Amino acid sequence: MGEDAQTYLQDHQIFASQFQLERFVTVKNGGTAYGQYKQVCREITKRDRALKQLDGDRRILVIELEELQAYGNAKGNTAARKAAVTLEMKQNALDDLDAAIADTQRELNVFAGLAAPLKAEVGDLTGERRSQLEAELWEVKLGQAAVLDVITTSRVRRGTMEAILSLPQASRDRILSKVIKDPDKLIPWLKSMTGEADAGNSENQ
Repeated sequence: MGEDAQTYLQDHQIFASQFQLERFVTVKNGGTAYGQYKQVCREITKRDRALKQLDGDRRILVIELEELQAYGNAKGNTAARKAAVTLEMKQNALDDLDAAIADTQRELNVFAGLAAPLKAEVGDLTGERRSQLEAELWEVKLGQAAVLDVITTSRVRRGTMEAILSLPQASRDRILSKVIKDPDKLIPWLKSMTGEADAGNSENQ
């Protein structure tokens, strides 16, 4: 493999960039500080589970490599040559696995860095506090959906409206009063609801 190709391989990032993780996973799916924190915890759990699986896969692969090395040393001719090729393939797979582990750990570290300031803003998640934050989160998320509907179709879609009507009355009334009576104020209202939380600016926190 040429030196240029090796450089390109080294520059390749297997999974999502930090910008993508912050903006398109955390902020996009979050809505509020609590929503972002909830998403970050979900992503940390996924990466933790993946790392455990990858670690198990790696340990098994190392055992297989040791077996192939012993087999290749004990046999001769064709069997030894086949074992050597398989050994090389397994070693390449081990290198790929190590790269996946490293990048998964990087992603986990990004989300862990986002979690700390969000947790400070959210506070202790008692059952009562979580219920309150869930109601606020869905009011904001459905308000955002209504904004997008109005911008793209000039009306609130049926599915969005049905979901809004499932909210507690106070939340439902706040959204509908903006959508139906005063739509120009819907976007400023949403900004006021979500403005405090921005995981993408965690480097400044």
